[in-house]
Amino acid sequence: MTDTDTRKVALYARVSTGELPRAKGESDADFERKQRQHLENQMIKLRDYAKFREWSCDEYQEHGHGDDSNRPILAQIMRQVEQGRYKALVVLRCDRAARDSLQIHRLLKKLKDYRADFVAAEEGLDSSTDMGEAMIKISGIFGEMDLRSIRKRVQAGMDRAKLTGTRSGKPIGRPKRSLSPIAVVEKIKANPGISQRRLAKELRVPRQTLRRYLHSLDPEIKQLIGSLKGGE
Repeated sequence: MTDTDTRKVALYARVSTGELPRAKGESDADFERKQRQHLENQMIKLRDYAKFREWSCDEYQEHGHGDDSNRPILAQIMRQVEQGRYKALVVLRCDRAARDSLQIHRLLKKLKDYRADFVAAEEGLDSSTDMGEAMIKISGIFGEMDLRSIRKRVQAGMDRAKLTGTRSGKPIGRPKRSLSPIAVVEKIKANPGISQRRLAKELRVPRQTLRRYLHSLDPEIKQLIGSLKGGE
């Protein structure tokens, strides 16, 4: 691509759902913040690249799924390409724009139809040369292989979730605490006037759980704990 072309370039950053590992106990807000930071990290590098090439640019960011071909922000860029606004679509890596060989072929063809190029800054690839175009197409093949691997890992997680009842494959909620008559009686013997709220706190279970448990006990054990109060 020649730098004498006065058209702008479109800088495109993208983050995929499932691409970033989610830390244990991480809130939705914190995870979304991490995704935004990931997008901004891409954009910082793209800005530096555009500055180095002395290109005027517009910036675009998008969230989505790795295998999702419905990319409204990318589609918006391509409409601008059709109108002659941009001379190139610039991404950090090829997989930011397409994850399989068919998508990358279609993208390259459409860009070429409107005299625009595809540039992967971090990989040093530029579709304006025959070698660059060939390497971009090859990267699409490897991206497709990687996507298949991701799908297999996701399916394995779903299969695991069927056994445990969670998306992650881990048991739902916190590990259950088991109650035993001995533990309950020992607490009561130590403090015969203990309230249900206090007893539940010391046994580290919800009060409703304790109530259901006490209701299910044998009559003899219930008699033993008869001194329990329902106090707050």
